[in-house]
Amino acid sequence: VKIMGLFNKWKKKVEVEPYRISAPVAGKVIDIKDTNDQVFNSEALGKGVGIIASEKQITAPIGGQIVSFF
Repeated sequence: VKIMGLFNKWKKKVEVEPYRISAPVAGKVIDIKDTNDQVFNSEALGKGVGIIASEKQITAPIGGQIVSFF
């Protein structure tokens, strides 16, 4: 343990600017198996959730563009 402590003096502290990640859409989260899409509700593309949107606006969670929407 003392040997590992020797290397800690070379570790640099890095300061980063805080940033905000927003939710892309407001709404209700549902089980992916309750969606109307057979590919998604069979989890063929992996685990996930469905969202019933409560608004008609969808935004990128971080600066960028939404290039696909299903």
